[in-house]
Amino acid sequence: MMDPMRSPEPSSNGHRKGANGNGNGNMKGRYDVSLTPSPSKYRRKSNSRRNFLLCAFTLMLMGVLYLYLDYNASQRIIEMAGMRKQQGDKGNGKSSVDKDVQHAAHSWGRGVKEGAVKSISVLGERNSGTTWVYDHLGTCFNHTVPVRRRLTRYKHWFQHQTDRKDRQYEGSLVLAQFRNIFEWTRAMQATPHHAPAHLDVKDWKEYVTKTWTMERVGKDLNMTDDEKSGKAGPICQEGFFYKDVITCHVRPYPDGYWDGTYDGKKRRHRYSEHQPFYEMRNDGSGEPYDNVLQMRAAKIYNFLDTVSFPWVEDTWVLRYEDLLKEGTQHLIESIEKVTGVKANCTASPPQNRKKREIDPDLREYLLNEKNVDWKAEKLIGYEKE
Repeated sequence: MMDPMRSPEPSSNGHRKGANGNGNGNMKGRYDVSLTPSPSKYRRKSNSRRNFLLCAFTLMLMGVLYLYLDYNASQRIIEMAGMRKQQGDKGNGKSSVDKDVQHAAHSWGRGVKEGAVKSISVLGERNSGTTWVYDHLGTCFNHTVPVRRRLTRYKHWFQHQTDRKDRQYEGSLVLAQFRNIFEWTRAMQATPHHAPAHLDVKDWKEYVTKTWTMERVGKDLNMTDDEKSGKAGPICQEGFFYKDVITCHVRPYPDGYWDGTYDGKKRRHRYSEHQPFYEMRNDGSGEPYDNVLQMRAAKIYNFLDTVSFPWVEDTWVLRYEDLLKEGTQHLIESIEKVTGVKANCTASPPQNRKKREIDPDLREYLLNEKNVDWKAEKLIGYEKE
């Protein structure tokens, strides 16, 4: 019998025999335990740990990539109508903008502190629904926050930075309102406010290709050389220079021209034709826009540029169709947040108004990028589709 305290005898091959004398150094039975773990076990554990870390790192990287792409996609959508730093281009009215334009309901008021807005200015081209919005918001907020239909000029016209302190409404919120180009073009053809040379133009092709101007009449023809040259300053209506607007006078026709006391002929004016207002290119050239569509694009850039005015707190884009479809509840709530003032009105509910019929040929014409600045349209949230 082997002494349990005695060391195993070496085997003939130089290895000590185990308790069972088999010479492999392992003890069976009661002591059947491996004293040295197999290297393959370390490899399996190491590989598993490495695979787990690699999988976790991959998932984390995919998550970061997803968030990055998702953020950039949303930013691109915002920038389409939010206008991040448009480069100057005098020919089409573009200018440099350093702040975002709040173009969609989900971003109205983003980054604006509560109570920062002290005044509201509603801007928009003719036939864009601005009268409705101006009246509605006036009812809601005019008891505390002034609601104006102008910034530095009346709501329809090009806005400009001015030194006039009475036109610098500190803490202004600009609501730039637009209508889709298809219905807007049809509405402008039917009711061309302040554009007498475009009255009664029945053919849509003639209307959208007709130069956006008229001949000067009446009192405009009797102005001094200094007034015409600009030496006398911006003495025309809404602070324009003579070369930049037709007509210079608010009422240019001779006194008595419309009521018959001028020449015995009574005349009926429609759509403010007695007060013509054709804006020339917004670059100081004094040249007219080629057509109404070119003027619209320049007006889009100009209205969005108001966010760069020092006294403007923010500029939001309103789309007429959105307000009809969704109502004004969200708009009112957004204004309440930035003004810190509770609205004193009932929000306008969604409306289902009849849409104007659009000639298929006109639609095709407007979809052509040669005829419409669709880059400008995208800035205010309109896509060709």
